Amino acid sequence: MDSVSSSAKLTEAKDKRVAAVNLLGLMDSASKERFLPGVTSDISNKDAERVLLTAIENLAGVGTLRGVFSAVTRIRGWHLRCFGKASSISAAKVALFMIDSLVSDGGDGHVSQALKDGLIFAANKLKLSIEIPDSVRAVAKPPKKSPKQAPSASVRAVYHFWQKAADASLPMSTRGASACFFVMSLSALRGIDAQRSSVDEKCLGEGTRLEYFTACAYDSKSRAMMPWACPRRAFHGDTSWVEPLFHIWGENDFMIPSCKHGVALKNVVNFEKRPASPYIILKYLREILGFCLVFL
Repeated sequence: MDSVSSSAKLTEAKDKRVAAVNLLGLMDSASKERFLPGVTSDISNKDAERVLLTAIENLAGVGTLRGVFSAVTRIRGWHLRCFGKASSISAAKVALFMIDSLVSDGGDGHVSQALKDGLIFAANKLKLSIEIPDSVRAVAKPPKKSPKQAPSASVRAVYHFWQKAADASLPMSTRGASACFFVMSLSALRGIDAQRSSVDEKCLGEGTRLEYFTACAYDSKSRAMMPWACPRRAFHGDTSWVEPLFHIWGENDFMIPSCKHGVALKNVVNFEKRPASPYIILKYLREILGFCLVFL
C-alpha cells in the first residue's frame, strides 16, 4: 500500500512540474519580475528557473495549473488571429474574446467558468499581461439555467437492487439477496445489523394505509437491541420484492444466509442455515451489481 501511495505522489509531482514548466513558458521577463520581484536581476538564470517553478507549483493543484495553461493558450491564439502578436492583451480585447467564446445555455450564452477562472488566475497570480477588471468579469456572466436535482449514484444503486428483487425472470436466490441489499440501503442498516436481525412484526396486508415490517437487530451497538422498520411499497408502489426477501430471510435471526463456496448466487437452490460471511456477502453483491448497472 505504501509503495502504491508513493508511486501516486511521485506521478502527481511529475505532472505538476510539467504543468509548471508549461506555464513558465508563457511568462516573459516583465511578468516574471511582477510575479517575483528581482528574479530577473538579482539571481542567476538557473536559480531563477528553480524558484519560479517551485512558486508556480505551490500556487495550485495540477488540474488548476493545466486549466490556466489552456485558457491562456486559447486567448493568445485568438489574439494572434485577430490582432497579431502583442505582449499584452487589454481589457477591451479580453471582453471581446469572452463574447466570442460564449457557450450556449438556452439564453444569450455565458463564458465557461473554467475559461474565466483560468484567465483571472493568470492575471492575478501569474501576473501575465492580461487585463481583467470587474467590467470584463461582468461580460462573463454565469449561465442561465433552472435548478435540477443532481444525479445520485447511490440512489441508482438502490433502484437497481429493487429492480432485481422485483424481476420475476431472475432466480429467487438472486432476487432475495438483492432484496436484502435493498432493505439495508433503504433502512440505512450496517451489514452487521442486518446479520443480527430477526423479524418482529409484519404489517403487509393489502389496503392498509401503512404497509411495513419491523425487525430487531440484537446485540447491535453497545450490546443493545436496535429496532428498525422498512416500508413495503418500493419504487412505483411495487411490493413484489417482499416475497423474495422473506424467502431468503425466513425465520432466521440473520438476514443473509450463506451458500457453498464456488456456487454462484444464481445457481443456489437451498441456502445454508448460517449467516453469510463478509466474503460471501461481497460475492452476492458483485453478482447483483453485475447485472448491467449503469450509473446516471
